[in-house]
Amino acid sequence: WCPRCVKGRGVGKPHRARRSEQTVPVFGFDYLHTSEASIDAESESVVTKKILVAKCQKTQCVFAHVVPQKGVDVDRYAVGRLVQDIRWLGHTKIRLKSDNEVAILKLLREVLKSLRIEGVEQAAEQHSAAYDTSSNGATKNACKQVGGLLRTLKSDLEDRLKRIIPV
Repeated sequence: WCPRCVKGRGVGKPHRARRSEQTVPVFGFDYLHTSEASIDAESESVVTKKILVAKCQKTQCVFAHVVPQKGVDVDRYAVGRLVQDIRWLGHTKIRLKSDNEVAILKLLREVLKSLRIEGVEQAAEQHSAAYDTSSNGATKNACKQVGGLLRTLKSDLEDRLKRIIPV
C-alpha cells in the first residue's frame, strides 16, 4: 500500500503475537477419523478407522497411530504409543493437552500415570476451553495435515495400482 492509502484506510497499528518460549513443552493429541462407504452395495456399511494424532508444540514433531478404539483399549495400545512418543522426544517435563471428550480424557490420565511410573520428572494435564475449538488449534491443524497426507498417498497409490483401496 502507498503511504496515503495506509494513512486514509489503515485501521490502526497491527497487533503482533508475542511468542514467549514455554519452559514446559506441550504435547497435544486428538482423534482423526477416516471413513468411506463400503464398496459392497448390499451391505451399505461405513468403514471407519480411528487415528490418534499427537503434536509436540516445542519441537513441532507430529505422530499418528491407527488405534483400535477411542480411549483406552484392552491392550493399552494407545497409551503405550503416546508414552513411547514422549520418551522418544526426550522431554523430562511435559504438559499433555487434549479436548474435554470423555474418551480422550481417560486416555490422557492413563498416559500421565504411565509417565509418572516411568520416571518423567514432571507431567501435568491441560485442557482446551469448553466449546472452543481454537484453543487446541495446533493439534487440530496437525490432524488436518495428517488427514490430507493420508488422502494424497491413498489417491496416488490407487492411481498407480489402478485399483480402489479400502480404508
